[in-house]
Amino acid sequence: MKLSVAMCTYNGDRYIEPMLRSVAAQTLPVDELVVCDDSSTDSTVDHISQLATQLGLNLRLYHSQRLGLVCNSQRAIDLCTGDIIFIADQDDAWHADKTTKVVAWLQSHPEVDVLFTNATLIDGIGAPLPGTLFDHYFSPQKRAMFDSGRAFSALSSNYATAPTMAIRSRFAKANPFAKYADAGISNDYIIALLAAAQDRLGYIAEPLIDYRIHASQMLGLSGKWGGYLDPVSTEDMLATLPPVADTATRLEQWMNALRFVQWRHRTKHRPTALVYIPLYLGRYRRYYGASATQVAWTDLCQCANHSWQRLKNKIAR
Repeated sequence: MKLSVAMCTYNGDRYIEPMLRSVAAQTLPVDELVVCDDSSTDSTVDHISQLATQLGLNLRLYHSQRLGLVCNSQRAIDLCTGDIIFIADQDDAWHADKTTKVVAWLQSHPEVDVLFTNATLIDGIGAPLPGTLFDHYFSPQKRAMFDSGRAFSALSSNYATAPTMAIRSRFAKANPFAKYADAGISNDYIIALLAAAQDRLGYIAEPLIDYRIHASQMLGLSGKWGGYLDPVSTEDMLATLPPVADTATRLEQWMNALRFVQWRHRTKHRPTALVYIPLYLGRYRRYYGASATQVAWTDLCQCANHSWQRLKNKIAR
């Protein structure tokens, strides 16, 4: 069985060495490391090349012109040739037995195509932090839903984090996720939705990586996408979706719900929403029915009231 590592990098020189050293130290060695650099302006690319040679890693390094996180991640996964693809972040570190335990778990669970694990938390200098990744993202309530066969329903917010994921190549080829980039959510969230919609998502509760939390990270507990979506708003919208048996339709409903919630967050309390709300209401009516009317009317009233308050404040000054 061939193992690949897909890594996206961008100005990650500061933390790349411990990450690559942890990949090279795996008890079950990986066969290739595919790195797609998204136009770094620091010495990330040179450092990776030097370290890969030093550590004996089979490196395949590619450059891109600012594809962005989702599309660059898709490219890295597409370029992998292994049977199992491990997603790696540039700033974390793997436990030495990660590949061994993940491969063994997948071999004993052939029905699962996407596996995620727990992680210990470290700070910018590598010192341990309290709690684990599951403590923040995968609550006991969500885990209970998952274990009862409702993994998809529990995804009102993401609980499967990219650097802990391993994906079977057959699933990656059959489920390109970049086409959902306009949903405004992260690559791991899309992958989790795709897998959960087909009942092919699994997890290991044991921490198998050190997940680094620092001020410059793009995603995660301190990253700009850390919260993903407002869970209450998302759950309210998803509660209106009609039940369907077809997984493709099920997934499309979710993505449209997420697009709508993201759009609401972008336009709320802005005067432009007074124009766009009726347009978007028409677009999403077939997914949400009467409840979308109520949602849009509430937003319309809030936007109008917000604009009126701003005008009154200007007059008062």
